[in-house]
Amino acid sequence: MNTFSNIAFISYKREDEKWAVWLQKRLESYRLPSVIRSGQPGLPKYIRPVFRDKTDLGAGILKDELSKELESSKFLIVICSPNSTKSEWINKEVSGFVEAGRSSFIIPFIVDGIPNSGNPESECFPKALQEL
Repeated sequence: MNTFSNIAFISYKREDEKWAVWLQKRLESYRLPSVIRSGQPGLPKYIRPVFRDKTDLGAGILKDELSKELESSKFLIVICSPNSTKSEWINKEVSGFVEAGRSSFIIPFIVDGIPNSGNPESECFPKALQEL
């Protein structure tokens, strides 16, 4: 049985917030086709909830709250751009998933840049993703 309270956690840099907002809305409003759900009885009708800190963060210490939400998310969606490579938070969130043995549940969503480019100006993967 599913022990995750969130389907996914969106990790992003503030400069890429428009993409995080767009993605959260798209995912949470997407209805899984009934033909897929009929073959997998445990699947929900919709892909929700998807955690995004700006809309879903409750009261409490920021770091502790984010850690709790991250642990309770089945997938980690990383908004990847040259902005995200500069974020310690994103790198820590990716590292946390990797250390928990959940690297196969990390979904990079590239909005700008080139993965593993070797060029700091165009690189879009945070360091922890580059090391996978």
